[in-house]
Amino acid sequence: MARVFREICRCDGVCGPDIPCGENGINDLLSPSLAACSAEEKTLTLTFPLRSWMLNPKGTLHGGIMTTMLDMAMGMLARYERKANLVSTVSLSVDFLRPVRADTATVSAHVRKARRAVVFTEAKLTDPQGRLCADAQATFM
Repeated sequence: MARVFREICRCDGVCGPDIPCGENGINDLLSPSLAACSAEEKTLTLTFPLRSWMLNPKGTLHGGIMTTMLDMAMGMLARYERKANLVSTVSLSVDFLRPVRADTATVSAHVRKARRAVVFTEAKLTDPQGRLCADAQATFM
């Protein structure tokens, strides 16, 4: 499982003749690193370095970037769970709890329930001090 997620983090797992590694848009720009994963517990934890372009005018992590990080981690986990190269986000709900003023953010995702065609996930985004900054729920097909 860790090998699969390291490869996905390296090039989002959709590299091929039409999409060279390093050209996958926002997912590559976010530069996630695998922090932990567990096939038994159906969990994935990614760490994201924060850069100036990710900040809003207040100097905190932009809510859209936080949402993308959460969606990315949950989507990667749903792809693994379904053994599919691609999945689609059917629904996504994010609650923003506190601003992120740090150099990294960590997203921990887990599968709540998996059906034949649908995967239900949850994730939490924390700062380096472990404070909960956002949580999310998503459904993937």
